[in-house]
Amino acid sequence: MNATSIPMHTRNPGFVLSPSPKSLRYPAQNPAISKSARRPILHRTCSTPNLKTVCLSAIPKRQHVRTYTNMDSTSVQKLAVSLASAFEHDPLFNYICTSNEISHSHKYRIVMEAALNLELSRPAGQTAVHVSEDDGTVAIWHHVGHWKMPFPMQVQFVIPLFRALGWDALRFVNLMQVVEEAHPIEPHMHLFIIGTDEATRGKGNGSRVISKMLQQCDREVIPVYLESSNEMNLTFYRKHGFEVLRKIPGLPEDCPPVFAMWRTPHSVQQNGLALGKQILDH
Repeated sequence: MNATSIPMHTRNPGFVLSPSPKSLRYPAQNPAISKSARRPILHRTCSTPNLKTVCLSAIPKRQHVRTYTNMDSTSVQKLAVSLASAFEHDPLFNYICTSNEISHSHKYRIVMEAALNLELSRPAGQTAVHVSEDDGTVAIWHHVGHWKMPFPMQVQFVIPLFRALGWDALRFVNLMQVVEEAHPIEPHMHLFIIGTDEATRGKGNGSRVISKMLQQCDREVIPVYLESSNEMNLTFYRKHGFEVLRKIPGLPEDCPPVFAMWRTPHSVQQNGLALGKQILDH
């Protein structure tokens, strides 16, 4: 489930890995050079990738992302406002919310506050909440084997859901059951929710926040799964290594599509060796 407000592009400069002097490329020929000096030289730029230089522009230049496993009610309310803003124009959420007089933003705030409280109440190691430095972007992750909401949590979720959505809560529950049935059985990390407050868009926060966990998944060789309820966000996810598996089947004909996406972990070691070989062969 993902917000419509995730930035489609980032403009953060990448790093270009360029060949070191010959004595650095072949340190055995110059044993006096320290280990730190034998590393390839990183130049701060963003050139077009070619055989000489490779631009890693998808990697944010800085990581200012906080991780929460618990937080006070004031912080939860603040982050719920950011998520409510992010999802205010989401096609699936707007399809669900049709009745009662409460504004959509207020409905979403109630739902997101309840979701945050429930996720943070889980036992340690089951979930993580990543937040940008300005609190504008929030991601909720389910660790391997913990993507399914336990039944007691589902019961707890019903009350705020009905308070926010009225009878539309039944539509919400039915759609989530369909989405849940399409969930893959292979072990994976699950990106449950990610959204960026409308007021903080365009700063690269979406990439910063999502990259924090993706880098960990690469190190631990763990695939990642997500459901995107907005087709406009697919380019953003593809930039970070996700591919569309399919449109989730079984949704009502008039329902906006929900896309199941999968990310195979990138082998950091293999990518580094291939990059080094490309440079040395040139």
